[in-house]
This record gives sequence, structure tokens and C-alpha cells, in this order.
Amino acid sequence: MKISKLRVHRRCEFFVGKAKNKTVLSVGLGGFDHTTNYSFDYHTANLRETLSGRIAEAAKSATFVDISQGAIGAFSGRINGKCVFADITDRPDDWPSDLKDQKFEVILLGEVLEHLTDPGRALMNLTSVLKEGGQIVISVPSAFSLPGIAHAVFGNEEIHPEHVCYYSPATLTRLLNMCHLQTEELCLHGWQKRDYRFLYKKPLTLVMFAISMLFPQFAHGVVAVAARES
Repeated sequence: MKISKLRVHRRCEFFVGKAKNKTVLSVGLGGFDHTTNYSFDYHTANLRETLSGRIAEAAKSATFVDISQGAIGAFSGRINGKCVFADITDRPDDWPSDLKDQKFEVILLGEVLEHLTDPGRALMNLTSVLKEGGQIVISVPSAFSLPGIAHAVFGNEEIHPEHVCYYSPATLTRLLNMCHLQTEELCLHGWQKRDYRFLYKKPLTLVMFAISMLFPQFAHGVVAVAARES
């Protein structure tokens, strides 16, 4: 696999595009792309501006699953989709009927797998509700992102406190293959902000952004689109 052949996408726009006019299951509620971690309040924010809200607007129908009752309570009735409490690592037979009795054209896992202790089980469980010919769309932080490498040079490890692993294009593809999923598209995602002008206020961030565009192997994350093996 040659990294140089991978394209850099804007993750949120890519996910919204995949959801357009489809029956969608999205794992994990949230997705502010304009705030720092933990700096928002779901109960006071405009949730239609989150990635979940944008997916709900684009999809023909959308179901959202989360293990946080707080997030489900905040989003229910405030975006155009059904919010369901379930753990995707549990047996599908134990899922609520709103989830296990459905079939979806697209299943979205945006920045989810890196939180799971058993990502393979989660992927195999989700294939049980994937419609024939449907796609699973995944994004994960890259093990080789430029900020992470820069921190490592100075003896620090940049890691989110809730992440248990990081993926490269090769390891994510390997995981999908082990779960009997065939990778149809593989790319890297770069900066998330829709208005790039703010980068000029942060010179170091601007330099990292420019380098990641020139050398996509140092981009922020990996995106894969997969389907059941034929």
C-alpha cells in the first residue's frame, strides 16, 4: 500500500456526503468541529451544527446509537433522527429493537474505534444490521499525525485520555479484513475547520497543516469505506 496514493479529505464533509439520502446508523453522538475538547454544553448548543445534526439533515433517515444517556437525552428531539442507547460491543440480540431489527445502507463510525477495547467485535456486530451492498464508513486518528510526531521528538506522547489505540492505513485495513470487510476506499483526513482563515492566527498550526497537505502520510487521521466481502 503506497501512502502517496491516498487522498486527503475533510472528514465531516466526507461523512455528510456518504449519508446523503441514505438510511444511516451513526455510532456516537456529537461532533463539534469548531470547539476544543470538553468545551461545549450539549444542552445549550445548537446541535444541528454538530456532525450528528448535519448527518441527520442529509440522510433519508438516521438512527444514532451511544452509550451516554446524557448525550441521548440532549440530542433526542433536537435533531432529525432517532437516538438509541446501546453498546455496539454487546451481542446484537441484546440491542433494543429500534436497532437490531433495522437494516442500514450506511453505518458511520467517526472517531469511535480508538475508544473501544474490542473494535473487531463491534465491527462484526454492526455487519448484522448492514444492508446488502451497504457501506461502513470509519474515521480514526492516525498513528503518524504530524502533531503526534512533533511531541514524540521532545519526549512527550500526545494521546487523548479516552483513546486506547491509534491506527495507520495498513493496520485499519488489516482490522477490516479480519472482520470479513473489504476496503473499497482509503484516504487520510486533514483539518476539520470549515473556515481556514483562523489558521493564520496560529503559525505553528499553519505550518503543520501545510506539511500534512504536501505529505498526506502526516495527516490527522485515516478514513476507510468498507463493505462485506463478496
